[in-house]
Amino acid sequence: MQGLWRNTLAVMAGLLISVTALANPAPESVKIAIVAFTQGGKPVFGGIAGRVIEDGWLEQQLSQRGIKLQWIALPHAGAGPQINEGFSNNSIDFAVRGDLPSVIAGAGGVPGKLIVPGGSGNNIYLVVPTQSTAKSIEDLKGQRLALHRGRPWEFAFSNFLASKGLKLDDFKIANLNPQVGAAAVS
Repeated sequence: MQGLWRNTLAVMAGLLISVTALANPAPESVKIAIVAFTQGGKPVFGGIAGRVIEDGWLEQQLSQRGIKLQWIALPHAGAGPQINEGFSNNSIDFAVRGDLPSVIAGAGGVPGKLIVPGGSGNNIYLVVPTQSTAKSIEDLKGQRLALHRGRPWEFAFSNFLASKGLKLDDFKIANLNPQVGAAAVS
């Protein structure tokens, strides 16, 4: 799976470079906006983009062509509108975002194109304190769960619960963003 994503992103970078080479001189930089956590005052990127940043291969490939790669870290709260604004004022070139901001952008006339869908394979984890005896979601029925409500993962989480014969009403849901939820667990 990692090879698939790496190859897909390499093709995406290649297409970007090829298209810009045919249409215009190479850009000075490529700006990619992505949601990040802040830890110790520095952004921490997760998912596929985090892996790309960690490996450094995309930055290296662009650097060989004289193009600077800029990762723009955005907070979870409000990332969708910030990305849409970035596309509409041309301050970003690419972004990693969810379905809802894409729909809102399209409805507002902000052009965009899906290049690499996230789909299955994204890893989202249910975390419990170390002293917890819970081994499955069923063990947490009736307990408090932190869930950032109204976000794309709520739908996926609801589907997961349904696959286990559960529903959101089986839990006491605290509407917390991922950072605050992690702090609450610790």
